[in-house]
Amino acid sequence: MISDLQNKISSRVQVHRMCYLFALSIIAAGIPFSRFLMSLGGVLLVANWVLEGQWRQKREALLHNKPLQIFLLLMVVHVVFLVFTPHFKEGIKDIWIKIPLFYLPVVLAASSSLTSKEVDGLLKIYVIATLVSIFCGWTAYITQHWAEKRLMALYISYARLEINICFAFFVSLYLAYNAKHTCQKIVYGLLSAGMILFLAYSGFLTGLILLIIILVVLSLIYAGGSSNKIFKAAIYTSVILLVSGIGMYFAVITYQYFTSSFNAETAEVYTADGHRYTHRVRPQELENGSYIYTYVCEEELEQAWNKRSHINYKDTVANGFSVPSTLIRYLNSKHLKKDRLGVEALTEQDIRNIENGTANYYYQHSWGLVGRYYSVLWEMNDYYHTGYLAGYSLSQRFELWNASWRVVQQHPLSGVGTGNTRYALSQELIKNNSPIKYSNMKSHNEYLSMLMAFGVVGFMICLIAVFYPVIAKRPRSFVFTVFMIIMLLSMLTEDSLDQQDGATLFAFFYALYVFAAAPRHKQDKCLLT
Repeated sequence: MISDLQNKISSRVQVHRMCYLFALSIIAAGIPFSRFLMSLGGVLLVANWVLEGQWRQKREALLHNKPLQIFLLLMVVHVVFLVFTPHFKEGIKDIWIKIPLFYLPVVLAASSSLTSKEVDGLLKIYVIATLVSIFCGWTAYITQHWAEKRLMALYISYARLEINICFAFFVSLYLAYNAKHTCQKIVYGLLSAGMILFLAYSGFLTGLILLIIILVVLSLIYAGGSSNKIFKAAIYTSVILLVSGIGMYFAVITYQYFTSSFNAETAEVYTADGHRYTHRVRPQELENGSYIYTYVCEEELEQAWNKRSHINYKDTVANGFSVPSTLIRYLNSKHLKKDRLGVEALTEQDIRNIENGTANYYYQHSWGLVGRYYSVLWEMNDYYHTGYLAGYSLSQRFELWNASWRVVQQHPLSGVGTGNTRYALSQELIKNNSPIKYSNMKSHNEYLSMLMAFGVVGFMICLIAVFYPVIAKRPRSFVFTVFMIIMLLSMLTEDSLDQQDGATLFAFFYALYVFAAAPRHKQDKCLLT
């Protein structure tokens, strides 16, 4: 009878363990792929934890886990600072979005430690889900003939997708390093290479910058720990050549972009058909090494365009801009004159690009990184000369950061309260008559968002909540180290914790390595040890 009871207990424990791992697997799969899966996995995880019972052990585990208690101060600050917000409903919504920062560390800390094999299994599921997300987005982009490559982020925001791809790249490297069979090493190596190519193809600039920074830092650390002088010199030389090569490539593009050989005194006056050109030279209208409004003949442009497109010359293209402005910029980007011959020199693909709102030939470059860099140059040049911001992600961030900092200065101690940052930022933009005063955007910087919401004191508590458990637990993991670097850097340009996909990404892997993973054996350690 005792034996039967023990068997039942053992069986029940095994069932709950399987449900626990299944729920974690769903969350891991959902992070780069599906908000629904993130939510479903969270519900299953909590439900299984509650039904599992064993409350005495769980209570003891939670009460004697000081790092966990310190980490939960992050959510306590959000709750306490509801007192300072005039928008209580928005505050509750903000807390609900960040609820993974509560239930994931609690459940994982009060459950049995995960073995290295179980953690690696979750990492593999995460990598596969990232690949599926990439493949689905790429397939949709190709079949739907979209003009904007960032639309390939079908299921989560493109900002979060590029962070996931960057992290999945390093996870693949880790899996390749620890794989027992050569075939597995090759597969994971190819997957990591494919992720770099996808980042470059899609033009996910933030993800690429993060990837390059971390690769350089890890390479230097790895070389610094080596006693082989030849190997060390080879690594240092490779890093220097890589950084120099990338820097020189983009320096050349930048120089060519802002250098024009146009001379008004020697410029042609008439088109091949005998119509007069107009020439306008302004610094803010310099693109791809040519002034946009030189060699312009509106009469010929209208007639030639209407013969080649179903969109009338006086109408607008897909993104709401006028046909003339888009057409003239596109012709200029290809160094064609803005007349009949210029329009006739365009390919059918060029015509479709213009109809879709593409204003620069290079924006449709097969390597999206090149197109993205050209768009950044245009944005910054236009912003510098005219202050124009609409649709410009980088220059908008500068405006938002400046306004956010002004809000912080106005409420340095108490902040504006949980859930009130969007409203406070909007009011500051309106007060300063910003071009984006009615955009209703957040700061696009997690650190500034926390400073605005909680003031200096609350912000410092949040930093302690995040870093103290790491210092106390000291998870010796290559994956976790890379993950923290990626998250901390990405928070400089994104409100990473203010959306479900970002909050779940951070909470899941943080809790996985700080509170759930058992210490690895020496042979299981990371690439750098």
